[in-house]
Amino acid sequence: MLIAGTAHASQNSAADISESGRLLTAGRALIQNGEYRPAMIQLKKAVKADPGNAEARFELGLLHFRGGDFLAAEKEFLLAREGGFDLAQVNPLLANTYLAAGKFQRVLDDIAPCPADPACKADVLALRARAFLALRKPDDADKESLAALAADPDSETGRTTRAIILMVRNDNGEAERIIDAVLLGNPRNGEAQTAKGDLRRRAGDLDTARIHYQTALETAPNDTRIRQSQALTLMALGKDDEARAEITQVLGLTPKAPMALYLKAALLVRANKIPEALDTVRPAESAIAQIPQGTFLLALIHSRSNNLEEAVNYATKFHNTAPDSLVGAKLLADIHFRLHAFPKVIAILAPLRDRLGDDDESLSLLGSAYLAEGQIKEANELLTEAAKTRPNDPSTRARLALSRAGQASTREEGIRELEGLVASGADTAQVDLALVSSHIGNGDYDKAIAAAAAMAARQPKAPLPPTLSGAARLAKGDRPGARGDFQSALAGNPDYVPAAVYLSELDMQDGLFDSARRTLDTILKRKPGDLRALQARAQVETRANKPAASIPFLETAIRLHPGEIPPRVYLLRAHSATGDKNKLAATALDLARTQSGNPAAIDLAARALLSVGRSEDGLNLYRQMQTRFPDMAQSHERYGQALALLGRDDEARTAFDRAISAEPRALSAWINRIALERKISGHDAAMAMAETARIRNPDVPAAQVIQGDLLSSAGDAAQAETAYRKAFEQAPSSVTVVRLFHALARKGDSAAAGNLLTTWLKANPDDSSVRVVLAGHKSLHRDYRGAAAEYEAVAVKLPRNAAVLNNLAWTYGHLGDARAVETARRAYSMSPDSPAIMDTYGSLLYRDGLRPQGRELVKRAFAATPGDPQVAYHMAVILVDSKDLPEARSILKGVVDSKVAFDGADEARKLYSDLSGS
Repeated sequence: MLIAGTAHASQNSAADISESGRLLTAGRALIQNGEYRPAMIQLKKAVKADPGNAEARFELGLLHFRGGDFLAAEKEFLLAREGGFDLAQVNPLLANTYLAAGKFQRVLDDIAPCPADPACKADVLALRARAFLALRKPDDADKESLAALAADPDSETGRTTRAIILMVRNDNGEAERIIDAVLLGNPRNGEAQTAKGDLRRRAGDLDTARIHYQTALETAPNDTRIRQSQALTLMALGKDDEARAEITQVLGLTPKAPMALYLKAALLVRANKIPEALDTVRPAESAIAQIPQGTFLLALIHSRSNNLEEAVNYATKFHNTAPDSLVGAKLLADIHFRLHAFPKVIAILAPLRDRLGDDDESLSLLGSAYLAEGQIKEANELLTEAAKTRPNDPSTRARLALSRAGQASTREEGIRELEGLVASGADTAQVDLALVSSHIGNGDYDKAIAAAAAMAARQPKAPLPPTLSGAARLAKGDRPGARGDFQSALAGNPDYVPAAVYLSELDMQDGLFDSARRTLDTILKRKPGDLRALQARAQVETRANKPAASIPFLETAIRLHPGEIPPRVYLLRAHSATGDKNKLAATALDLARTQSGNPAAIDLAARALLSVGRSEDGLNLYRQMQTRFPDMAQSHERYGQALALLGRDDEARTAFDRAISAEPRALSAWINRIALERKISGHDAAMAMAETARIRNPDVPAAQVIQGDLLSSAGDAAQAETAYRKAFEQAPSSVTVVRLFHALARKGDSAAAGNLLTTWLKANPDDSSVRVVLAGHKSLHRDYRGAAAEYEAVAVKLPRNAAVLNNLAWTYGHLGDARAVETARRAYSMSPDSPAIMDTYGSLLYRDGLRPQGRELVKRAFAATPGDPQVAYHMAVILVDSKDLPEARSILKGVVDSKVAFDGADEARKLYSDLSGS
């Protein structure tokens, strides 16, 4: 059935066609006079009068093309071609339009060479060569360019394209010979002039390059690509104002041109206008990321804007595509350092050690990363070299001194160097802070207090010295003295938040929540918008088990500091504690909306939504994360974990496969994928996949033990032991020896297990991770003296490792060693939020008669980790002393039923038995 009226829809009256022809003629005349805007108006009227006027379509497309509006140009050229316009004229221009718009495959699919016209054939073949080049198919590009020259050896487009391909191959000499020949015949060939400019710019002849770009612009003043090349040259010449003028012209023609926005942002970064640079790139980040140096610029801008998660994503992409770029490696390492990912800093910079030369900043960065990881020897070496290049820089010398103070053999030397810096009057608070911190870290509390007093003498009105003194007294156990110092700091400066937070912490530990509230409320009256004070005030209510009361403070913090993540995280926890699922979901969605460039924040929000049954909302967030960070393995892995949790196994498998494809060494993704394979296809299939993971990651120790882990979880202890032994023999490492140790210990062969570790440590005496495992083994078998000796050896190498000090303190406690509380206090001062450390310190304080403080710490540890049997046992002991027998019995029942081995398990069972019989 025909629809009425369609048969004549495309017919135009003779008058319309005549009018269209007249308008076309007028438009061409205006073009001849350089009046492009009026010409465009006339041509648009021409195609409106006669939509089938192919000539007008062609001329209009040409104007759009010259103005950089490639989408509009493409539309007009296609309509001109459909209207029967000469293919020899329209096809090369349409191909150029596709290239300019980045539609490289369309050039190959849509543009055929003109067989009857050698010039057209050569042009189209040359443009196809450029498309192949853009698609990273250099061999195909080479063939097409040679075919173009065979079709017409005199083709300027063909010869210019050939030169471009030779430039890609770094044969710049032959490329320049070809371009010079083209320009000799036609000096006004804009493409050749541009190529000549590119060649001169490559050769470092920037002034000549600038002349050629300017000549090219005279023939094509609206060619944005030439203006962008000119802008790059001007920037290299340091002529930023002229470069800015070129970029302004480009953006006037094409406001969303990614390259122009990239250059504009680069200039803003050079002018240290980082907020403006961020505003410039934000609308076009995905497009700018496609520019060769785009990911580097985005990483730099986000890094300086403190958007570290986004920065590390872009910096990683740049490093992966340009692994030999020293500046890219240094930027990525710096971002990881600020994220406290110190092992990654070492992994990036250590292999480049020879290339760093006397780059003091990089040497200091790498040395500081080693220092943070407790690798004192390496830290000393690098920081010493950094100090040689900047011998008078107090901060570099302070880091070196701090490193030396952290190593047993150079500890006194490091302390003396810090003291010397202080005595020399070095104008940096970092030196004073480093000296006091070093004394506290080494347990020299009296020296720390004395150093803080000396600092106070130099800065009598500053609140920092008494606050540092208070911190040292607190670590020493002098709580009244610490309180006095914090109060002194506040008396001199009532607005000093750190002292107020310390003081409120003391109050909370003593159960004085009203006093903590008063201290922080006083601060907030004077500084109602202070983020740290608001968060601390909310923490008081949380610790007082009044989560609902913490919410107004957190909401205020979010309102006044919308870019900060911590208050949003605390608010999530508060709503979770109150059980308000709707508000928790709303907070999670708001977190994801405001932190759309932060994968960790999106992950937290998605998990919160999943926890309250908002599965699709949570999955949608993970999908957004996948789209925004397609090259980040974690984005796919987190999505896979959520899908697996919901039983959507096929989709989860695809997500894990994408994670592995994005990062073949992402071991956690492999482990998740293998666990899913076991669920879907059984044990044998999972074992086969684990073998694949092992083969693909031969230098990753954890990959070598996955098969043993599968056998162990399946209950096949004998085969697991065999697999671990094979992995250990083939790839001996800390990971494989510890897995084999656990296999032997589980089957009850304690002597063989201990001997394995002892033998390993004889050959590898600096392997602190294995020594800690041996210490734990000895402690579990009540060889507390032997355990203490192992922990002491590790503590010498890692004096700032809070976990090691915590375990040493617990072991001292069993030995009745007077150093127990002091050592636990040092661990707590380094890691006050660790439930295990809170439990150790609290239990030791409670045992030594400081029951209020000890009880508060154990309560906090139990609230954070109620499933930890050792912490639960200690909580039960305190409840028994408080005569709360039913609650103690309930907690102990869970401990006994778990049948988990821990230090104190026998005592827990006996106490439960006594309570049950009473």
